Amino acid sequence: MPVRKVKTKRSFRAAVSTKRRTAPAKPLAKSGGLKMTEASPSFTANDLEKSIAWYRDVVGFVIGERWEREGKLVGCELRAGSVSLMLGQDDWKKGRDRTKGEGFRIYCETKKNVDELAKQIESKGGRLDQGPTDQPWGVRDITLTDPDGHPVTLAGAVPSPTRTSDLFDPASTADLPPGADLFSLVAAAAALGSPRDIESEPPAREPSICMRSATISVV
Repeated sequence: MPVRKVKTKRSFRAAVSTKRRTAPAKPLAKSGGLKMTEASPSFTANDLEKSIAWYRDVVGFVIGERWEREGKLVGCELRAGSVSLMLGQDDWKKGRDRTKGEGFRIYCETKKNVDELAKQIESKGGRLDQGPTDQPWGVRDITLTDPDGHPVTLAGAVPSPTRTSDLFDPASTADLPPGADLFSLVAAAAALGSPRDIESEPPAREPSICMRSATISVV
């Protein structure tokens, strides 16, 4: 039976084609051969609604297009920033005892602070396989496993060490009284926090995680 897509009349192929035409041009690899513009990993779930809830409510993805067959949801697009993942209901043609996630990993890069992301996931009931860890190749990442056993790695930049100049504004010394101990004031600012930090507005809440790339690792 044909698959009916919800909330849009465009086919998935047409949607991808439009995205390619409107997306900004990216530099092509210098090596010859096949040229790619994007990749959208696709995998199946034993319980599609349960997996959708995990990626949306725990990790922070948002739901894009949805596909139905005979009025029943059979797949959807998961979006985060410029990354899209395709999740579908297993049709059990390969058996119900098939183990998922073996020799497979979804590796995503994000611009968000990985430590904050880890706290966000745990606060929503998620369990980390590995907490924030600095890797030798220059990233800081966390790992977790989705409800069907697919391992997921979320990687971001390694945080820069806090500098005294980030906590204290040297320009503010213009109004200091004569003989003031500048080093004591710097130490006090580091201990109490900068007035700029105290007065700054809280960051806006983001309902979804922002990803900039996704890679599938198969071993």
